[in-house]
Amino acid sequence: MEFDRQVGDGQSSNSWERDTKVAVELWDVSGHHQYEACWPAIMKDSDAVILMYNIENQGHVREIELWYEFFIQNAGLNDQQCIAFAHRSDSQKLIPKVKNPRVGQVPIIGTASDEESIPIIQKEFESFIQELI
Repeated sequence: MEFDRQVGDGQSSNSWERDTKVAVELWDVSGHHQYEACWPAIMKDSDAVILMYNIENQGHVREIELWYEFFIQNAGLNDQQCIAFAHRSDSQKLIPKVKNPRVGQVPIIGTASDEESIPIIQKEFESFIQELI
């Protein structure tokens, strides 16, 4: 999926901060190992990575370490070029920020299957894009 994204608050006195438009290209590479052979081609020339996983699935919790190693460390990216979303179905048990020392300093944002998570995801995505540029 490709789209343009306006970054900045639209009110800054600095025209770059106010009017910058960036092209964003997202690839869903699936964490499933049957697609692992495709990962290197997709990662070629990547500027950043967004990891998403189900925090309620212990297999995913273990696999995020594999994904971190492959998509961040092996690709030569640093932790500031990555963000992770830890999803769960029950927003009552939501932990807004999760830590996993095995994925370095990558911010891990808690999300849930409800309308309240949408603004959180949007805000964190916007902040992530802003920091990248």
